[in-house]
Amino acid sequence: MSEHGCVYCGRVITQEDERQSNVKMFLMDGCYHRFHMSCFKPYARRTLMQKLPNGDFMDAKCTRCGKIVDEENLRENLGQELDKIRENQMRSLMEGGSLVECPNEKCKSAFIFEQD
Repeated sequence: MSEHGCVYCGRVITQEDERQSNVKMFLMDGCYHRFHMSCFKPYARRTLMQKLPNGDFMDAKCTRCGKIVDEENLRENLGQELDKIRENQMRSLMEGGSLVECPNEKCKSAFIFEQD
């Protein structure tokens, strides 16, 4: 039987764990490292809300190899929670003055405001 450890917490993930419906797993596309969902979700939430010095937000990455978790995988594993995270990111950028909403109230676009 093959066993792998959760990249985040290090606990061994057995095939029996994977068969149990109460143990949810996240498998990274590309690098195929595994996380317990109970480890991945809080990590992704925290990471996605951290700002870099340039004002951008951090990407969620595999904690073993550094591969960026793509938007599709985030959406698949975080669901509607990702929408809330993205809304909070937008609000934070707007409060910081680097993101400006379109003045047309029918438009839902926002623009990055860069000063010369």
